[in-house]
This record gives sequence, C-alpha cells and structure tokens, in this order.
Amino acid sequence: VPESATHRAAPGARASMVVIHADCDCFFVQVHRRLDPCLAQAPMVVQQHNDTIACSYEARALGLQKRMRPGEIRRLHPGVTLVHVPTVELPEGDLELHAARAALPPDAAMPEKASYQKYLEESQQIFGLIRSHIQASCPFEVASNDEAFFVPSASDLSSQSGGQSDELADAKQLALKLQAVVRRDLGYDVSFGCGANKLLAKLASTSAKPFGVGTLRADDPAFEQIPLVRLPGCGMGSNTFAAVMGALHRAATAAPPTLGEVRSVLGAPVLRQLLGPGLEAMSRGVDERAVAPWSVGVQMHFSGSKLEAMGMAARRRARGDAGLSPQYYYPLVPGHGGQFQAVSRAYLKLLAHELLQRLESHHRLWHERPTSLVVSWELMGPPITRRSASVQLPPLSDQPPSAATSLVDLAMKVVASKLLLTKAQAGGTEATSSPVIMLGLQATAFQREVKTLRSFFSAVPHAASANNDAPAAKRVREAPKGPSVDTAAFSVTSGSAPPAHSTGDRLLPTGIATPENSSAGSLGPIFEVDIVDLLSDDD
Repeated sequence: VPESATHRAAPGARASMVVIHADCDCFFVQVHRRLDPCLAQAPMVVQQHNDTIACSYEARALGLQKRMRPGEIRRLHPGVTLVHVPTVELPEGDLELHAARAALPPDAAMPEKASYQKYLEESQQIFGLIRSHIQASCPFEVASNDEAFFVPSASDLSSQSGGQSDELADAKQLALKLQAVVRRDLGYDVSFGCGANKLLAKLASTSAKPFGVGTLRADDPAFEQIPLVRLPGCGMGSNTFAAVMGALHRAATAAPPTLGEVRSVLGAPVLRQLLGPGLEAMSRGVDERAVAPWSVGVQMHFSGSKLEAMGMAARRRARGDAGLSPQYYYPLVPGHGGQFQAVSRAYLKLLAHELLQRLESHHRLWHERPTSLVVSWELMGPPITRRSASVQLPPLSDQPPSAATSLVDLAMKVVASKLLLTKAQAGGTEATSSPVIMLGLQATAFQREVKTLRSFFSAVPHAASANNDAPAAKRVREAPKGPSVDTAAFSVTSGSAPPAHSTGDRLLPTGIATPENSSAGSLGPIFEVDIVDLLSDDD
C-alpha cells in the first residue's frame, strides 16, 4: 500500500491514530426521497430485480428487511411502496455486441443490468463535501456508494479542543461537525464511527445508527458484547460462522455468540485455527488493514448454469414482467471456446463503458487518473473462488469509444492468459470447465494531473477554454506539448492528493458548489449506461 494510503500523512500534516467511518443511513432510500419528496416518512423499500437492497426505517418497523423477495413484501404489506432501481438496455449499434448476440444459443439472452448512476452522483457529493472539510493529504477510502473511511490529520483533531482532550474525543467532535455540514448542505443523514482502526470505526458507526456518532475502543466492555456476525466474513450463512458454532456445540440457527464469549470459551489457538490469524486478531479489536487509496470499479454477475439461468428467467416472468420471451442468461464457460471469448468481450465492453463513466465522474471532482487496472472474476464452486490480476494502465485515447476498446483489449489479455489455459498449463489449479459467475474491472493507483483538464476525455486544458469556438483541430494543436495528444491529455505526476480548488490546506472539489465555483459549468454523463456496484453490508 502506498505511503499516502496508510496512516502516515504527507509532510507537514501529521496523521492521527484515529480512523473515522462515515456511513449513510438508508442511503438508497434517502436518494429516492430526495428525488421524490412524496416518499418522505412513508414505509418503502428499494428493489433490484427480484431482491430487496434497502428498507426505510418505517418499513423495518413493520418487520421488513433486506434480501426479502419483493413478492413476499407485496403480499404481507400491500401498502408499502416499492421503488425499483433503474435498469437499462444494452447499447445498440455496437458491432461487437451484435456479434456476441449472434454467438449465443438462440434461446439465450444478455443479462439485465441495474443503473447506479444517480446513487454514484449523490455519493460523490456527500464524500466530496466531507473530504473538503479535512486536510487534502488525509488518507480517504470510499468503500462503497454509502460508506467511506478516512484518517484525519493531527491538526484536524487538535483544532476541535485545542489539544486539551484525547484524539478519540476530538474525532467525535469533528464527526459531529461533518454530520451537521452534510445535513445542512446536502440534506443527507450520515452516521459516523471513530476508533483506532477500520474495524472499530465501522462497529462504532453501526451501533450509532441512525444519525449518530459513536466511538469504540478494544478495551471497552461494549466491544465484548458485539456479536461475532459483525466481523467481516462471519455472517450467519458463512462457513466460518458454521465452524465456530460447531466448535461451541450449537446449532447454526442459534443466536450468534458475542466476541467476548467465543474468545473465553474457545481460546486464541482454536479461534486462530477456525477464523485464521486476521479474523482472530479482529476478535480482539486488532485490525491492521490500511485506509486504502481511491479505487473505482464495476462488476457484472452471471448465472452459473443453463438450469439456474432458466430459473432466473422464469422468476422474472412469474412476477409479471411483460413481453418476456422464454430466454435464459448465458453462463460463461471457458470450455466453450470462441463463444466464450466473443461473449466475454461483449460483457467486458459494457463494463469498460461503465468504468469510463465512473472515471469521468471521479475526474470532475478530483482531477485524478488511474495507472492500474485490476480484472477480477469468480468461478462457480463448490467452493466459489475469486481471483484477480492487475495490469499497468497506459494513457488512454481521448475518445470514449477508443478508450473503452483499449480497456477491453487489456482485460481480454488477462482473461485469455488466466481462464483459457488448459489445466496442465495452469498447474492443475484451475479447470477450464468452471463457469465464470462474475467479471469485474477496477481502476486503482490514482495520480494527480500536471494540468487540470476539463474532462477525463479532453485533450484541452482549462487554459485553452477561452478558445472553445476555434475549430477542433486547432484546439488539439494547442494542447500541451508531448509525444502525442493522447499522452499529453493523460499526463500524470506522482502524489495522491487531488488538486481541485484549494483554500489554504482545504480541498474544495469542483463538484461542490461554492461562491467561487457555483457559476462554473460541469460536464454531464457521457454514457447513458449503468453502474453496477458492490453494496455495503449495512444501509
């Protein structure tokens, strides 16, 4: 992990030993209520396909919860409002996508995808505003659409009490101020948690919901009472949870044990064997995970078999989706040869367009560009196996279609080298017949631009904006000198702190309205496609 991404801040801004976790309360519900004020105070849930991804607190009071089937909610509580995450059709007019469709069996279909663009835009506003109120050099990790971790600087904390109280108390005061700013300026409720590491900070914010600020220490009595299922990877449906319950001679459906209980009954050696060293340390409140740098990623899930895919299509028809033909979603099986390559390339192209849209949104706020691309995939089990590989991301074209093609070419090289090998070539570790049930692309290792550009895809810096009426060819010739226009457009320098607008040591992202930038125009989305994102464990 780069130094700028750990608890060590840049020179002149000493880092504190406190991590703060910001977690939006019922984020998806809040976004829809902001779009439609008529939904305020009404019990509502947010539905994605045949799943529930968020429930308002009013709906939770009725006993509704995430992962419930929408049909069951309608049956139990017909008065509850269900709001659908938007879905989008695959873009037409793309020859590669048409070729992929032609390669599919006649009764197969491309998967539907959900559009997270509006959630992404609201998320960037929230976390951009928070980031603008701490020192620009502070490590800041956006973990999902609705949560982020950051390490405030020592001066951020000492300014709260003049250095008269401990860092955790100062962190709570800072969080209270940030909470008030977000509600005042954007109208969103965010809970905060403060602790010595990411685990303690997240546990503290979860306990403080809704709209609270919590602190937690590893030696607090409250830590001993936290259920084991709050640790990452220890949910009630996990193999880890089942192993611990078996060691305790309890049924897997029994009430989850507390952290204090599993430590006192099983002891550290047994827990280390059951959980692994990392989770065993977390059970004691120790978490060595660093606050990571920015990353932007998208992913896409598929059915693992024709039988499963046909079941998915049948469930869609059963819930009343009109105009559906009896198609199934094609499972990605490396052993299918050319068909696998054609369809994989089509899926990766969709992901590339989505990733570039996200990078454009990120660029509007922070004027940063990634230098590394991570390709990830999951193979159907048992057990389900997740793999990933990273490649250096060279300068991309200043034209979105060409940039998308470059990303796909890079990703396909990884797919071809990792998934299309024979079992012998792969060392016997990865059979080519295992269906791929997830593909993902993630841009990482962001670096700031030498010169601030108007757009992620612009070869013209801000300084040339006065000449916008000139012919395009003339404007390109006036771009910064370099080996080529593309290289100049994507020129970067080391360092992770975004330039944006600066006021002293504070960062004012360009997407946040201020007296200085409120009249400045901003570019809208360049693609009408969706964003598929990981959901956090808690709303």
